Amino acid sequence: MSTVLALAKMQGNPFVPPGKPWREVYGVGLALGLWLYSGYEQLSTITEEVEKPARNFPRGLAIIVPVAMITFFLPTLAGISVTGDWQNWTTGYMVTAARHAGGEPMAVAMFGAAMIAVLLGLESTLLSSTRLPFTMAEDGYFHPALARLNAKFRTPVESIVLTTGICAALAVFPVTKLVPVYLWLRVATSVLTLLSVWRLRATRPDLPRGFRIPGGRWGVAAVVIVPLLLFTWWLANTDPFARTWGPLVLAAGPIAFLAVRGRS
Repeated sequence: MSTVLALAKMQGNPFVPPGKPWREVYGVGLALGLWLYSGYEQLSTITEEVEKPARNFPRGLAIIVPVAMITFFLPTLAGISVTGDWQNWTTGYMVTAARHAGGEPMAVAMFGAAMIAVLLGLESTLLSSTRLPFTMAEDGYFHPALARLNAKFRTPVESIVLTTGICAALAVFPVTKLVPVYLWLRVATSVLTLLSVWRLRATRPDLPRGFRIPGGRWGVAAVVIVPLLLFTWWLANTDPFARTWGPLVLAAGPIAFLAVRGRS
């Protein structure tokens, strides 16, 4: 309701702030878009905990991806349009935008919706990311304690505690700094995933596949090349902080791998 009321009171162009170069604006916007719509491949880490994943994952994605696009884009568009003071937007400003659109009751409703969204996002992150240390511990890369399962719930308690602690430690940094650095890792993961699709189509055509990209070679090329071009454009327009710390964080992975492999 707050989104509809705000769209009815639109003022100005919400897409290009005055006095800002378009490359900077859309560079930051692309970074946020990559962050907001990333992470779906993490579903694979909880495959064993989902009934009939080959059927339920595609159905779930077909529902949640369009819903996510609508719920991220429209409220942001409406909020920027109704207030006209984008330069004052900080964490939690969506509540202020809701107050402009519908008064204090609408602001309270927006605050409640935001809290639910954040908690659900945190729960899904903990569900998927905690299985990574658990699996790496099973493969010998982390301490064996992280591979232990709770006797009653069959969940990796130590891995959950470790991941929660890391998330809590990172919470001291502003999101605007964490997102660009995180995206260096996200882009690296996505690039490897996309290239593996291309490679496996050529080297292992016999693998069983629940879904096949249509369009033959051109379809695969579009699915792989278009995201790679977007990633390249974003990296070229990222901010200096991300260009400094992103590669350093990314380089920590191969260094840790070599150190672990040297001990094994």
